[in-house]
Amino acid sequence: MNWLLHIFLCSSLACYSEVLLCQNVLEDKNGEREHHNQGRGDLLRGTGVPLTPAEAGASGSPDLSSIERLNAQAIRYQDKGQYLQAEQLLLQALTLCEQYRQPDQPMILVTTLNHLARLYYDEGKYAEMKTLLRRALTIGEKTLGTEDLEVAVTLENFGYLYVAQGNYAKVQPLLLRALRVREKKLGPDHPDVATSLSNWGNLLLSQGKYAEAEKLQRRALLIRQKALGPSHHDLAFTMNRLAQVCQLQGRFTEAKDWYGQAIAVLEKTVGTEHPEMAVVLINLAGLCRHQGRYTESLTLYQQALAISEKYLGPEHDVTAACIENLAELNSKQERHSEAERLYQQALAIQEKILPSDHPDLAETLRNYAALLRKMKRKSEASALDARAKAILAKNPSGRIADRTIDVRALRVGSGQEGTKQ
Repeated sequence: MNWLLHIFLCSSLACYSEVLLCQNVLEDKNGEREHHNQGRGDLLRGTGVPLTPAEAGASGSPDLSSIERLNAQAIRYQDKGQYLQAEQLLLQALTLCEQYRQPDQPMILVTTLNHLARLYYDEGKYAEMKTLLRRALTIGEKTLGTEDLEVAVTLENFGYLYVAQGNYAKVQPLLLRALRVREKKLGPDHPDVATSLSNWGNLLLSQGKYAEAEKLQRRALLIRQKALGPSHHDLAFTMNRLAQVCQLQGRFTEAKDWYGQAIAVLEKTVGTEHPEMAVVLINLAGLCRHQGRYTESLTLYQQALAISEKYLGPEHDVTAACIENLAELNSKQERHSEAERLYQQALAIQEKILPSDHPDLAETLRNYAALLRKMKRKSEASALDARAKAILAKNPSGRIADRTIDVRALRVGSGQEGTKQ
């Protein structure tokens, strides 16, 4: 399967991208297929729930502290993987934001829109996420300015969205602007700058620039360790990426150590059943599979799948990634019937939730075709290969093979056979 994040930059695109960015984001007409949930349109405009007396002041405007508390509590729920509770609080906060009548209303509104957008990202609700981000960017750039930090958050969130949808060509300009704003406003050693550096490193990784990618990830980790301490949740984010850099360079012992450190941080900060744990377990399982440690790999995949199905549901990208990896493991062990069943299951999920030209879909088709060749079903294999080739022809920027999975659920390439997770 495929999977990692890109929120990065290339200075050669700087001037051109800043001129076109807003138009590209707001007028996105590239025809990708998005999945929708019933009734979401009204929720995205706010719930319309009336204010309680405690929430409203004499003017009928909510108290800012009430909105901030709702956002903070929602983030705590989200960090624990309790997405329904987080969504309820953020929708309530959004309603209060729209009724807030103070000069700083645009700031808290954009902040809340970004929080809700990131929640929908974690849940794989990309259509809803895009609706929120378009609104946040329009309000933010108009009222806060193009170099506001909350606008930078919106830009980076768009980057997450586009990578999740396989639209890699749009990512670089977004990340460039976000990094520039953060370095200018926060200085070079702020944790948010570390986030942008780490995302940039992932983009370089997807381009096969391993040494540069590793340098940026190590710099990001040092910033985070200095600013946040040795056991902060966000360290797992960078440790997982450092493990990926090492793995894709064939430094497997070092990669395993970084995965282990990421798991230890997650165990301490969010527990053993958080969706982010599933992602790291999938990557570690893939490393074990590559080294021929199939029993250990199977156990890790099964643990990851149980977490993903429980907290993300049966129709989520991470769930599909785990199932596809299990199919690959079974294929390597010559359990062809079970591998085929799993490929079909993963394919059904991807065809339902991903754009029709997503590279992950092409990768699964290609791997399933390889299995069918083993089973002497050459005509069926050729048909699947043709579908994969057509997808990659439509989306050449997504021509990325053999990927691991990122803690933030976006894709990155390895270019190495046998390391694909």
